[in-house]
Amino acid sequence: KVVWVLAIAIAFGLGVGCSKAQEYTLGPGDVIAITVWGHGELSTVAPVRPDGKISLPLGEDLLVEGLSVTAVRDRVADVLREYLREPKVSVRVESFRTIRVQVLGAVRAPGYYQLPPDSGIIDAISRAGGTLEQSDLGRVTLTSVSQGEVRVLDVKRLLGGLEVDGPRLCDGDIIHIPEVRKASVLGEVRAPGSYVIDDDSTVVELLALAGGATSSGDLENAVLTNSSSSAPERTLDLHRLLANDAEAA
Repeated sequence: KVVWVLAIAIAFGLGVGCSKAQEYTLGPGDVIAITVWGHGELSTVAPVRPDGKISLPLGEDLLVEGLSVTAVRDRVADVLREYLREPKVSVRVESFRTIRVQVLGAVRAPGYYQLPPDSGIIDAISRAGGTLEQSDLGRVTLTSVSQGEVRVLDVKRLLGGLEVDGPRLCDGDIIHIPEVRKASVLGEVRAPGSYVIDDDSTVVELLALAGGATSSGDLENAVLTNSSSSAPERTLDLHRLLANDAEAA
């Protein structure tokens, strides 16, 4: 966590996814119920094995991983046509597999959570108890271990309805909700306090947020402290910075 502190001393003194939502496809861990009407001996409840296959009562294995329920129904019917004239088959998901994701950062209950496979990032954050007041939803990081990529997401757009769909989560995904970046302005300013800043915020903008320096402030000897820097403290000439900023405008 980066914390900036800007202090204005009194004059002559010192004071710094996987994919978008689509038709559900089967995978290992799902359990499906197959009903063959009029032939109870051919009906079964079949778990999808780690190899993506199910076992049928006739002793055949059928690859179903990546298929929709409708596609599995059609394939089972094709297999049964070798034994029945017009098989009537129905297939439904008896129980869904889950994915395991990790939610970290500014949430009420960080940790690992089991979710349905079509879950989105909002679902995961909700399971983690929601965000904390200091969370920065504009810079949420989604790390996909399975796809080997890291994405930065603006979750505020999803919550505000500006985006109707977000990335679907995959097993092993890691979600990190950072805290907002803040900088404190102390000393001879009109409104000392802590202020939210962006990645590209400048010292001049921070000074403006604090209402500017008082008449007794020593702008030539402002102190900027950054605890994460190799040079954690340095003196700034704000007179010069303000002049340069005015010329740029």
